[in-house]
Amino acid sequence: MSCTTRKLTIVRTGYTSIEIEEHPTSRSGFYLWMNPSDSLSEANIEGTETKKQAGHGVETGVSTYGPRTVPIDIEMVAASHSALVTMETNIRKILALPAAPDYSDDGFLLYQLDDEDGTSKQFYARIIGSTPSFDMIADPSQRRRRLTFTVLADDPVLYSQTLTSGSGPESFVTTEFALKDGDLPALKDGDLPLLKDTTGSVMTVTNNGTIGVVPEIIITGPSTNPVVTNVTTGKKLAFTRGGGVSLVSGEYITVSVANKTAVKTDSGGSESNVAANLSLDSNLTTFVIVLGDNNFTLFDDTSDALDGQLQVKFRDGFI
Repeated sequence: MSCTTRKLTIVRTGYTSIEIEEHPTSRSGFYLWMNPSDSLSEANIEGTETKKQAGHGVETGVSTYGPRTVPIDIEMVAASHSALVTMETNIRKILALPAAPDYSDDGFLLYQLDDEDGTSKQFYARIIGSTPSFDMIADPSQRRRRLTFTVLADDPVLYSQTLTSGSGPESFVTTEFALKDGDLPALKDGDLPLLKDTTGSVMTVTNNGTIGVVPEIIITGPSTNPVVTNVTTGKKLAFTRGGGVSLVSGEYITVSVANKTAVKTDSGGSESNVAANLSLDSNLTTFVIVLGDNNFTLFDDTSDALDGQLQVKFRDGFI
């Protein structure tokens, strides 16, 4: 695996993107990333500890990752002092919080990372603590300036910029009977060959990251009471409770595991919440794409009509 230099791009809709480079390729007009290793090393681990009663040590709870704090240290190098002022103004603009913040415009920006392992990653974060701090460097031409600020990503995982998508038809049960070449079984009265049930139309997707991630699941009809199973983990999403869910042709269910939602869209485009139709042994919290290959099946109550379709979307995760 070849090693590449790291670059961080700050993206804000309607603004010129800012590229922060570990090793700039131009001689001026660049943002030099001074601390790439420190920027990407702080994913906080959180947990609870309770002292043992009348005993040594502690009892620990489940550990989880908290938010990711990303300190960024930059040196700006410009061709002239006026160009340096423009560079400073541009980065102030792109990092500024919205004038009227709300949930649709909450100040989170897209940070795209070209990492040293050659993988393109991304995360969303917003500035915290204080506004960017600028310091003039001793330079008679006044073409260089130091800049520091900190952003916070509420999701600690870095995600691949490439979306992985797998799709396949409804699964079915079949029977397998294998014979070795040149070997014919000698069947006698009372002897039966060994047959093995197997599953047809198993869809496989692969997480090439370093941590499990949550997917988006799309089930397209026609289908009655669909059941999606990650065979690799044994976890399932079964829409069989409270009368179940029926999909005609053109209707589909979108399951966002990240948002813990399941929405049915009918043929006319109307949406309805079907999360309450998930069986009691279904669990959106633990339905993840683990590292490596993940095998998925889709079954329903109409095994004689294999018309349903399954799609799984996710991004590889890195921690």
